[in-house]
Amino acid sequence: MAMIYKLSILLALSFCCISGKAQTDLSAIGQQYEQYYARQRPTKIQLVFNQDKFLVGDTAYFKAYFFYENHELVRGKQLINIHLTDEAGKSWADFKMNISNGIGYNQIAIPTSVKPGMYLVSANNEWMKNFEKDLVFKKEIQIVDKNQIISSAETPVILEKPYDLPIKVASRLSDQVVELNLNATSANPNQDLLLLLTSKGKVVHSESFNLSSKTSFKLNQKDLGSGIVQLSILDTKQQLLGNGFINIPSSQKVNASIAPSKASFNTREKVEISFDLTDNNGQAIEGEFSVKVLNQALFSEKQNSLPDQIEIGERLAAEAYQEPWGKILASDQKRPEYDLSNIIQKTGRAVFTKSNSPIPNQSEIIFYLQRSQVFYQVLTSPEGFFDLNLLDVYGEDELFFTAETKEGEIIEDFKIEWSSPDTTALPKARKSTQTEEIDALADFMRKTKIIEKSYAVFTSSLDTSTNQAASAMTSFEKSYMLADDVILFEEYKLFPTMTECIKEIINPLRTIVIGKRKEVKIKALNKSVATGEPLYIIDGIATKNTAYFLSLKPSEIVAVKIFRNSKKLARLGFVGKNGIVMVQTKQGNAREPLNQENLITGLQMPVRFLAPSYDNGTKNLKPDFRSTIFWAPSISTDANGNAKIAFYTSDDVGTLEIRIDGFSKNGEPFTAFKTIEVVNGSN
Repeated sequence: MAMIYKLSILLALSFCCISGKAQTDLSAIGQQYEQYYARQRPTKIQLVFNQDKFLVGDTAYFKAYFFYENHELVRGKQLINIHLTDEAGKSWADFKMNISNGIGYNQIAIPTSVKPGMYLVSANNEWMKNFEKDLVFKKEIQIVDKNQIISSAETPVILEKPYDLPIKVASRLSDQVVELNLNATSANPNQDLLLLLTSKGKVVHSESFNLSSKTSFKLNQKDLGSGIVQLSILDTKQQLLGNGFINIPSSQKVNASIAPSKASFNTREKVEISFDLTDNNGQAIEGEFSVKVLNQALFSEKQNSLPDQIEIGERLAAEAYQEPWGKILASDQKRPEYDLSNIIQKTGRAVFTKSNSPIPNQSEIIFYLQRSQVFYQVLTSPEGFFDLNLLDVYGEDELFFTAETKEGEIIEDFKIEWSSPDTTALPKARKSTQTEEIDALADFMRKTKIIEKSYAVFTSSLDTSTNQAASAMTSFEKSYMLADDVILFEEYKLFPTMTECIKEIINPLRTIVIGKRKEVKIKALNKSVATGEPLYIIDGIATKNTAYFLSLKPSEIVAVKIFRNSKKLARLGFVGKNGIVMVQTKQGNAREPLNQENLITGLQMPVRFLAPSYDNGTKNLKPDFRSTIFWAPSISTDANGNAKIAFYTSDDVGTLEIRIDGFSKNGEPFTAFKTIEVVNGSN
């Protein structure tokens, strides 16, 4: 059956002038086009969720793909940004996550304070800012509390181009041939034009034509490939006159087979499933996919397959896209403004606290991440600016920093002014309302919580702060160096103040008085190098505040460790040249007041989806009712296209839906479904 596509070829009211002489060399245009996209390959993101509806306060698990237009995964380590926004554009979740070789998985912790409704999950990478904003991934999810949610009839806004439509093109796809028929109503019939069809960074067809002699084209579908093909019309001066697109279905299909060990299972019984991937000819192909097993009764809305989701996204993007021929054919092609991002970069400015003037040029600032125990070194510009590039920092951390001039003088009383984050408006979800109908998922989870409360297991909390402080000390020594001196306070008769303890117990230290201020020095350090006071690390938190160190109560201290080996300390740069004093207190939480401006948010660590196992034969009386029975974000087949998984059913009976979404090794997306039954009693 022929597939009809109606295309509007848009005639520009104002032309984008291209520098250089008039040129009709189609091969040269093709080379420039491919060179341009070799440097600026558009990327896409696709997220697959364990569910498409969630409860307020729930956790939404998802898998992320990061790939190029031809579905080739982006190699190496990359970062992508995830946002959860409501109908007003307010952000309820905002974080960065790791992607490795085009694949990653993570989760969104839905706040308990959100209101029920439609929410929009969006995802992008810094590299994608070089292209149209429509390349940003967007997906709506429902968040329910009690009643069902219905969204407004509004459809996503498509960018409206300010062009007339003087040329209409009808395309027919039949018998492996694409036919294009032009109907020119207001174009110059004697004008020589260039027809260019582009796809996935390649010019797949090009030819010169004149409307007076040719208004129809017959093209071999195989020569054009599959997917979105952009159609551009240029004049002989390489000015863009119009554009459109056609969508050619892929002839390559992935046949995914889901084979449970049987059709019906008991509650809490082990389910084993085999998967098999083949191509059109029945040949085994390799692939990678996610697996989710859902309680089918809780999710009535059917979701599009992964191939359909990708096609819909590509079509929406194509509606608002036109090839940037002005940039492609420019004689001085500029490098992309944004790079593929695999680090967290913070831009700041170091200024004196009182005058707000920049600290001296080429000053060295050393940053220390308190929780991660990692040092970073940067140099400042004449205006005090610097870039801090953070690698593999997860969760929230606190920055400690100190600086010295290029002449080696410690800089006192300065602060860091961080550049404002990106304030680009986030996309909004569609408006929605709650009906009076009870939502099946919300009702199920409400009853589940009532049952779980009846069987709640209460355990006493253990204060682990002291252990955490000791662990921080041990971790630092493993990462950098062992302490040269260890003073265990329980072995000594303690004095009431730290100053007295230094004099009588902590022999490697000494105190001196300069004016009204006390200073602490480490003995045995080269005085020409060690010109200042040591770095203190108290219960894992670094500080240069000697007054705070001296204010500690000896009766609350477990141990003090001294690091004074100059060769070992040299590894830490100038921050270690005065030595290090490490303190562990009994409570394990001694610290100065927290400065919120020194907090940074790193990458979000993925959390493994937990499901009960009943394989050990022991009886677990706790009720087991779940909406998602099983979620595995990444399953890979062997060379024969085979893979296996196993999981346990819950206490609920009914139909379970097994769904897989993934890509073959050749980049073809696929989805497959299978259902099994869960019953009470013997099969």
